[in-house]
Amino acid sequence: MTTATAASNNNSKKDIGNNSSQHEGKTRRKESVATYRILLVDDDHDILFTFKEGLEENDDAVVDKSQLFGGAKIQVDTFADPKEALSSFKAGVYDLLLLDIRMQDMNGFELYKELKKIDDKPKVCFMTAYELYYEALKKDFPKLDVGCFMKKPISIEDLATKISKELA
Repeated sequence: MTTATAASNNNSKKDIGNNSSQHEGKTRRKESVATYRILLVDDDHDILFTFKEGLEENDDAVVDKSQLFGGAKIQVDTFADPKEALSSFKAGVYDLLLLDIRMQDMNGFELYKELKKIDDKPKVCFMTAYELYYEALKKDFPKLDVGCFMKKPISIEDLATKISKELA
């Protein structure tokens, strides 16, 4: 879902929740809540679990996600194998790709090139526990705005803040 769609869903929430059906026998429509979908690919299972739980949990006292994501929910789909992520990837599903750079068989840049062939709409953030690969990224993607590069380890608060800025 794009940011515009999320904003549209948030605005329509007010109208839907207050209108009752005009026809007898029909139930009132439930309020819809915008959801941002994130594809997270990292070969470290601990990172996958921690980031998914940290971003999806609504009762996290450390990060006020309602402020960061404008009340939208976050849904994170995780893959430890970049090739499996690629084979499962469908156009029009994700708002953000969160990709580790150093993985076996296919690095994050290679995966991004292939995902872009299927859907070039999602924004992307790259993560690494190693030195930043700005020069390689600029060479491979000269038109890409490289604003979202994260060095691991990263706190859930910093991760959520960075992702929120990308989705805004």
